[in-house]
Amino acid sequence: MTGNPHFPSPVPTLAQVQADVDALRDAQLAAEARVRGAARRGRVPGSIEVIAASAARRASYEWGSSTDGGKTWVSLPVTLQAKTIVTGLSSRGRVARCF
Repeated sequence: MTGNPHFPSPVPTLAQVQADVDALRDAQLAAEARVRGAARRGRVPGSIEVIAASAARRASYEWGSSTDGGKTWVSLPVTLQAKTIVTGLSSRGRVARCF
């Protein structure tokens, strides 16, 4: 809407709307980080970020994904953080569950 002659002075301002959007995203990320097994769309198409509850100060996390409701699993790389990014997913597919 910047430079739109039909809305020369929108209320709220575009800067305020952007600040509110940024605050909402920050709050959403914080809330997702507190939920065991949370997942959200990744920044790259065909990816998701999976977050687990932290197990301990020094822990490793084994990850896997299933697209058939848990009948078969694909192992993902082990991480030292309680989150990982799953890539290579079909943009129209879904990951039913991660462990």
